[in-house]
Amino acid sequence: MEDIRVIDKPIDGDSWTHTITLADVARRYPPKTDLMDYKPEFKGEVLALGRAVYETQPQSSTDMLLRLSRYLGDQYAPGNYWMLPTFERLPYPFAVYWPLACAFETEKAQGRRFDWFLWMDDDVIATPENFEALKSAANEHLRPFVSALPYDRFEPHAPAVTEFIDGEPKKWVKAPKTGTFAVSHVGLCMALFHRSLFDRVPEPWFGVSPPTLNRSGMNPDYWWSVQMNRAGIQPHVCCDAEVIHLGRKMRINREYSEQWQERSPRRGNHLDVLEADNSISPATGAEVITPPKPRNGRSDD
Repeated sequence: MEDIRVIDKPIDGDSWTHTITLADVARRYPPKTDLMDYKPEFKGEVLALGRAVYETQPQSSTDMLLRLSRYLGDQYAPGNYWMLPTFERLPYPFAVYWPLACAFETEKAQGRRFDWFLWMDDDVIATPENFEALKSAANEHLRPFVSALPYDRFEPHAPAVTEFIDGEPKKWVKAPKTGTFAVSHVGLCMALFHRSLFDRVPEPWFGVSPPTLNRSGMNPDYWWSVQMNRAGIQPHVCCDAEVIHLGRKMRINREYSEQWQERSPRRGNHLDVLEADNSISPATGAEVITPPKPRNGRSDD
């Protein structure tokens, strides 16, 4: 296991706003149970699917979600695949918490726990093969959290992954071609959580902070990685689960990311990433750089 570190540094004393918990969200927005409302008639593994609704649902991701959901329904016994309800656009971190609150509400209604929580953003195109790659990589004890390979929606479209090399944080620029790797921080386009994590990782699980000068603000997916690190659990990323992240209707994946970095006429705006101190991680084989200075969270862009 690599050296476990975190790179968050609180600023301005108590100015952080990552203090919202699952109970806070449930009080404000009462959770609901599984959409299908099956009775717990069958034994075996239980999978809960949770999603947020951030934007108008893209048609392409909707179709792929239907395909994936049909596949999952064929893989699990009736009542063992929980399709959790969604909520109209909620602010961070409520949007991430609420589907999970619905999973816990379904536990109460059925008198049993789920085994795995599958999280998906609403602008992700995922296939049954992507899920199978995640499921094969995940393990209750060794890898209780595994993320699909996530790419940033925004230029220069690098993988949303950070690892520590010789005690220093390094951001992925080009991902390994295959394999599952322990990392320090990873995005949440699509990820698989074992139920035991919510007993082991302290709340708040998903936190945000306001944008400030030279800080763009902390995203809930990053904060989840921070909290796992603090609990002594490392995130993993499965490079064989190559989902597509829809950025402004563009399909952001490995091919798009690497071609953009090589050919885009706007690459000159991101030389702090594309022509930085690139090196190869000895642990994962990813091409990495020292993370560039965060964008000014108060700027107009």
